[in-house]
Amino acid sequence: MATLDMTAFSNATNKIYPGKLEKVWYPDCPLLAWLPKTYNFEGQSRSIRPLYAGTTGGSTFAQALAVQGTPSVEEFICTRKKNYVIGSVDSETIMATRSQRGASAQALKTSIDASLYEFGRSLSAQVWGEGGGARGVVSSGIATTAITLATIQDAVFFEKGMQCTTSTTNGTSGAVNAGFVTITDVNRRTGVITADQAWTTGIPAAADADYIFRKSDFGQVIQGVRAWCPSSDPSSTAFFGVDRTSDTVRLGGNRITGSSTIEETVFDAQAEVSQNGGRADTLWMHPKRFAEMCKSMQAKAQYEQRGKVMSTGKAPVGFDGFVFPGPTGAVTVVADPSCPYGTGLLTRKDAWELAGLGQIPHFAREDGQQFTRNSTSDGIQYRLKFYGQLLCHRLIDVCNITWA
Repeated sequence: MATLDMTAFSNATNKIYPGKLEKVWYPDCPLLAWLPKTYNFEGQSRSIRPLYAGTTGGSTFAQALAVQGTPSVEEFICTRKKNYVIGSVDSETIMATRSQRGASAQALKTSIDASLYEFGRSLSAQVWGEGGGARGVVSSGIATTAITLATIQDAVFFEKGMQCTTSTTNGTSGAVNAGFVTITDVNRRTGVITADQAWTTGIPAAADADYIFRKSDFGQVIQGVRAWCPSSDPSSTAFFGVDRTSDTVRLGGNRITGSSTIEETVFDAQAEVSQNGGRADTLWMHPKRFAEMCKSMQAKAQYEQRGKVMSTGKAPVGFDGFVFPGPTGAVTVVADPSCPYGTGLLTRKDAWELAGLGQIPHFAREDGQQFTRNSTSDGIQYRLKFYGQLLCHRLIDVCNITWA
């Protein structure tokens, strides 16, 4: 009697994703897709050594001789973080859908697609994050099953079935509260997140104004764009081993707070980058900010030219935007649902690198098999994983915008 064994099964299903795992989540995660990617982050760490100050001189030989020195160079020692999604599929379901008549691997492909979606949404939240893993802040309702988020748009970071916990800090310091709840409902229009029990029942120390985390994320995520370039000047707390207070722009990026219209704020951000020796050609913002900017430009009869940015990875995908004029050249404006509503990111692609060990993500194949048998049930298991870190090579090409 013929049996669908693991070797035959793996050979068949490998054809479902011929080296294009990334393509499944690209359309929902524009910045994550756009970031340049490398797949050889080997060794214990990667070093980034920015030259942030040159040698000094003088108008006389004596003065130049007196102050002679060496350039100022720092070294960011960047280490990897991990992210996993594990899925299981019942063997009978696999066999019932393995043929064209049965749905042609539909059950397996649906399961993997769902896992890739979760992987993409998770990593997208991280690349936009501050390095601690927080996904939102509680506004009210912590003693009930239904909390309201302080920022409605943060509902994009939550999914039904997600286990969550809380903390008084954003994950870059402090400790996470014990316990967890499981999300049962997400109202993306009102920002209400409902759990399977009262939040203070599942997490006794939880309180209004707490930060919310996917369970296990606290302090265990990659350093996102807002960690490399925070909205306020970096403190003396070491970031990948570097005290950035000696030059908060060259070691921590540019930053501005808008005080006028969106367009004027963008002009100011471009000027800020330019005056500090940087270059930027892409502006990322939340879709609702993007809509506000489009409406504002149309109301003022400003010329709007369509533009496109391309992803960088195993599967090229383009994202539409529009070209905005500026004092240092044109900027392509692109929307990303994971971009915090109150934040804008002005930068350029060459400043960044999403470095991983293998494809982002990749199937665990250390034993030569893409799938393994479940030891306690009649089914198979697959594992998607990521080992890597977001790196920034030119912080002067980055500006964190806080909208008015």
